[in-house]
Amino acid sequence: MKKAFLICPDQRPGLSDVLTELPLVLQIYLGKPYLDHAITGLVSKGYEQVTVYASDRPAEVREYLADAGAWGVAISVVSCAKEKTVEQVRQECECDDDRDIYLLDSLPQLPEVPILRDMSTWHQSRASLLTLLLRNQMGVIEKSPGVWLGLKAKVSATVVVEPPAWIGHHVILREGVKVGPMSYLESHVMMDRNAEVENSTVNERTYVGQMTNVKTSVAHGGQLVNWLTGSRVKIVDHFLLARLDAPRCAASGMGGRLTALLCMILTSPVILVAWLGSLRSGGEWLIRKKAVRVLAAGEEAQVITYGEFACLWGAWSRWPRLWRIVTGDFCWVGNPPLDQNQASQLTEEFERLWLRVPPAIFTAPEAEGSCEPWDDEARLHAAMFASQATSAWRRRILRRGILSLFLKQSLRP
Repeated sequence: MKKAFLICPDQRPGLSDVLTELPLVLQIYLGKPYLDHAITGLVSKGYEQVTVYASDRPAEVREYLADAGAWGVAISVVSCAKEKTVEQVRQECECDDDRDIYLLDSLPQLPEVPILRDMSTWHQSRASLLTLLLRNQMGVIEKSPGVWLGLKAKVSATVVVEPPAWIGHHVILREGVKVGPMSYLESHVMMDRNAEVENSTVNERTYVGQMTNVKTSVAHGGQLVNWLTGSRVKIVDHFLLARLDAPRCAASGMGGRLTALLCMILTSPVILVAWLGSLRSGGEWLIRKKAVRVLAAGEEAQVITYGEFACLWGAWSRWPRLWRIVTGDFCWVGNPPLDQNQASQLTEEFERLWLRVPPAIFTAPEAEGSCEPWDDEARLHAAMFASQATSAWRRRILRRGILSLFLKQSLRP
């Protein structure tokens, strides 16, 4: 049985300070986790058994490799206190041929091309490996010479792409975007209108804002690293550059729920006003609605019933939502509630982040100038709020929402 030994890099200059969420070998590289490419390369060389030496979060590496049947080889993971050297592995495994030992600073497919050495090689290596790693990847097509498109990528007709370029899986490129040359967008990246990326890599789940220009850099969430100089800057404006993580927020905490109950008691005459208004207009006074919420990817959607007053204006019509805050289903500041039909129109994963934030009385899209029917701008603001709900943004939404209570207008600024 032909055996191979893989040494997973632990810390690398510039990379380890930025790519912190996962071990380096599990970072997405041209559409797949880097380790996936490495094992695929070993399989193509005829190896039947692979031993992986991991010192950086070996439990996560072991979990990822649990289903070794996907590659058709036997895989074992050895936990190490620190990164092994080739010499140490040779002595431990009594390997006679160093060619069976691979330090994963590069891939077995093209070992002469360094990848996991620093931020420069992380970006520049892709030009050499683009065709090699993408030509047999499921769901990937070469849209035009040197331009590769991933599974379910959504590209506007006005987007300009210059080769070589990689538009990864589930990427969204909006109107006027320019990509390339020498640019690589990994999975679940979103580029907003008229944004540009040139000679750069945008790591997975990164939002590039409207008219933002990324050049000779690696963008990773809110961090921008110039791969030429190694200089790094953290972007604090989430409308320029941001991480598109799935949100971890829940509905209102106990403080918010008690505040909602107190507000219901103090403003209870609103019920009488709404009822009298319905008598005068001859219509119904309380409209029952349903809101959809998805707490986590893959989970079944929750359907929440709530009410609104038919004859009151602005935020006052939402007075019945206070009870849903008391019950813990709604919150003060969040996203607009969507019914099942509206939720079904959110087709992209980025857009569906909308549903991962509790429905609210005062909402992000409205504070930014959107109103029903919800358009692309509203979807953008809702998804961005889901990913980057900063305290300052919450305060702005709350301030504009409260102001709307005293002005006979919508919640628009």
